[in-house]
Amino acid sequence: MKLKRVVIKNFRSIKHLEFEFPESNLLVLVGPNNSGKSNIIRAINLICGEDWVSSERLQDYDFYLRDKSKEIRIELIFDNGSSAIFSSSSRWPEYRDVLGNLIRDQNIKEDFPSTYLGADRAFDRHISFYDWSLLGKIRKTFHKRAYNLSDKLEERFNEIVDLFDQVPGFSEFKKILVNFLKNYKQMFH
Repeated sequence: MKLKRVVIKNFRSIKHLEFEFPESNLLVLVGPNNSGKSNIIRAINLICGEDWVSSERLQDYDFYLRDKSKEIRIELIFDNGSSAIFSSSSRWPEYRDVLGNLIRDQNIKEDFPSTYLGADRAFDRHISFYDWSLLGKIRKTFHKRAYNLSDKLEERFNEIVDLFDQVPGFSEFKKILVNFLKNYKQMFH
């Protein structure tokens, strides 16, 4: 799942910003100091980062021009159609699946992982295998996707075996091979 579209309204120095990630899936934020680059990343991390954000945790400086009457709204749309939306008028972010159904799962942060590396670029915490470190998130995502992939691979393997079973003489060859391997295993174990 990749981030496809971002909408940010009234968050810190950003009054209104909307953009889609290019086809190359690579986005470079370039601009002078204090132009809002970090605030874009912070907005994404607010929803997908390791901390649980709530409207109660917002500070005055999180609101555009420190005006708390202006609603903060951050929308993240992913390439599979799911979305994550945070509004200062709601207590918690909303995570929705591809059909628009509200996702209520305490492990939701695992489905929308994000890691923020601040200006200090301190990588030491992010290269540990702690679940919420960058490396930990990569590991968990890999295992989750590999698990789903293993089911598909096993299904395809069984389809191939079924095809071979239709070849004349293969069933007999398979019996001989299985018996040979059993005998071999007994001899050396």
